Amino acid sequence: MKKINLKETYIDATFVRSKAGKQLVGNTKCGKGHKLMAICDDKSRPVGLLLANASRSEIKLVFDTLDCLATKQKPKRIIGDKAYDSDKHDAELKKQGIDLIAPNRSNRKKNFQDKRTLRRYKRRHKIENFFAHIHNYRRTIISYDKSPHTFFGFVLFASILLILNKIK
Repeated sequence: MKKINLKETYIDATFVRSKAGKQLVGNTKCGKGHKLMAICDDKSRPVGLLLANASRSEIKLVFDTLDCLATKQKPKRIIGDKAYDSDKHDAELKKQGIDLIAPNRSNRKKNFQDKRTLRRYKRRHKIENFFAHIHNYRRTIISYDKSPHTFFGFVLFASILLILNKIK
């Protein structure tokens, strides 16, 4: 059995509307719902999943998502979008030996990102492919369940189906 390659991982989140239940539901501009965080490897297979309150920002959920990894080893590089551009969190990840690659936000005073490392950002479509696969299942688009654990269980089931399809 091959090992999972964690040299390059991708992180992103998606908003999931909630029609029932009050646990882990946060208010946003889009309405009430959950935030589904995912870390995927280079083959769009999920390595870590987290369901959280939708009102929390994505950068604050990075460490919680890293705690939910299915592997004992930590990824070497995490590639994310502009929402993950933060000097404070980047320094904390560096202490753990993780390199965060994210393009600079438009309101940033000093640009710190090197153009050579940003070339890896072009491959970030792999995490978007994971969410596209998850959204093939109706129950993962909108949470109709009163308990977020039931919804998250179905997300895990859809993720397992994705991993089994990749093994073929």
